[in-house]
Amino acid sequence: MGDLVKMVAEHKRRRTQIKKLKRQSSQAEKQAEKYTYWIAARRDKRRLKNGFTPALYALALERQEGRCAICAEDLVPMPAKKVHADHDHLTGLPRGVLCDQCNLGLGRFKDDPETLEAAVRYLASPPLGLV
Repeated sequence: MGDLVKMVAEHKRRRTQIKKLKRQSSQAEKQAEKYTYWIAARRDKRRLKNGFTPALYALALERQEGRCAICAEDLVPMPAKKVHADHDHLTGLPRGVLCDQCNLGLGRFKDDPETLEAAVRYLASPPLGLV
């Protein structure tokens, strides 16, 4: 009789554990869905602020054949947070779609063509000339 009581208690304990794990899994899935939705909504809001409608964004990607407008890296397999809708900071008009690295590079050079040309000259002929 004692063994039967232990078996029933063990069965109840395992059933409770399984229910708890299912509940935790379900909650984690819901959190992941909320997070994914939030990221997408935030990204879309930023694109709209930068002058990109969903149709214009799709058109830019189509014209660029799914590649970064600067380095031509394939943007399709990249996570959405690594793909940027680039815009002119003076006019606010959309320019194209860039990968994360090219977008950061333009930002670091403050979208200044003269500074970018100076960087190209520097790379072509560094002052120490050791390269």
